[in-house]
Amino acid sequence: MLKSPFRVAGVYKITCQATGDTYVGASNNIGVRFREILSCTPNRKFRELRSRHPKDCFTIEVLQKCRLTEEFNDTERFWIQKLKPTLNVNSGGSRHFYGTTIQFGQIKKALNPKNSELCF
Repeated sequence: MLKSPFRVAGVYKITCQATGDTYVGASNNIGVRFREILSCTPNRKFRELRSRHPKDCFTIEVLQKCRLTEEFNDTERFWIQKLKPTLNVNSGGSRHFYGTTIQFGQIKKALNPKNSELCF
């Protein structure tokens, strides 16, 4: 199993190695989120899959590091639309960041595939 990243904010993909099913999410601490989602998640589809396979069957990959701004939500939605993960139940990007102003050009730049390393 890939070691879970620690204290990295961004968008991640969890893959069940037994079935190939995937889940894309975003977190301000991907390492902690990986442990949480494998232990208990409100996502019924993921929970059912997890009940059939051991924890070491799941791997995590950081897709993109992000700052905690409105770009965070847009970046998560971008990766969900691009990868079409089988375990996601919505289009993502439901976090609210108060006091953040962002322009469309900044979001477009952040989601540019050539800029896949960082979204800021």
